[in-house]
Amino acid sequence: LSEIKNVNLMNRLLFFKNYVAKYLGDDVSKGKEYMEKSNFIFANAHGNPYMFGMPGPSSVAMGIGGPLAKNVMERILPCLDGGFFGPGFSLTKVGEYTVRRVENMKLGPSVMWIDSCLCGKIGGVYPKNSISMAFVHAGVNALISSPMESNIGGGYLEPKKHLYDTPWSVAKAYLNTTKNAKKGVYPDPHFGYLMYSDLCKGLEQNKTIGMAFRDAKNMYLPKDANWTLWWAPPLITTGNSLLDTQIWHQRYEQFKETADGQKDRVIKNKYFEFQEFCLYGDPAFNPYTPSEK
Repeated sequence: LSEIKNVNLMNRLLFFKNYVAKYLGDDVSKGKEYMEKSNFIFANAHGNPYMFGMPGPSSVAMGIGGPLAKNVMERILPCLDGGFFGPGFSLTKVGEYTVRRVENMKLGPSVMWIDSCLCGKIGGVYPKNSISMAFVHAGVNALISSPMESNIGGGYLEPKKHLYDTPWSVAKAYLNTTKNAKKGVYPDPHFGYLMYSDLCKGLEQNKTIGMAFRDAKNMYLPKDANWTLWWAPPLITTGNSLLDTQIWHQRYEQFKETADGQKDRVIKNKYFEFQEFCLYGDPAFNPYTPSEK
């Protein structure tokens, strides 16, 4: 952070090093430490076959200005581009898990679910370059991930009464959800997180990870089919502006089919969710420990 602070005159004037350190400094960025201490890991991220990242809009919105600038951009950037780009875009590398970073982690016998696009893709991918295989190499006994595009794993903030969000509607929903969370009331799980929740319930019944995963998949569609929502295309960035534009136009045409102002069951996407996840590692692994119930 000191190097970033002194790289040019603008950063010397507008980069608040101590403020950024409160969010991304060594004392608070402990994802690796938390993973190594955990037996069950659910990672909701953006990714590809070689890495995934979990930075969020907060880190993207930092970098220029202090708390006021961050709070304003944190509510505006996601409405403009999904929260991918902002003054703190380069800071998001703090939340990246690459093969090189993961291969030397000490994860022990654990279960991991990566709810992200493409992290489970192994076709055409050299095994040593696969982020999923890196976690297996690091000690994960069973890893569940998607070899294709993935639906979002959560983040449905109620109340949502309109198709399009505004900074004010998001702020209101966030405050409402935060207040409920303090009371132990959480949003209902959907998509991959619903499957993961049912998988954990199966493990509590002394099932193997393979059996619990199979049962969770089979329960998914009957449970989630009638839930309605406003659908938006998956958030994707390739780094190639021309390709990103082509993908956006293609997705926009698909988006218009469901953007008629009415919530929809989006059955096609839920069926896609039912198909998308794969289990790597040992399907006979049983992580259930009665004494830790």
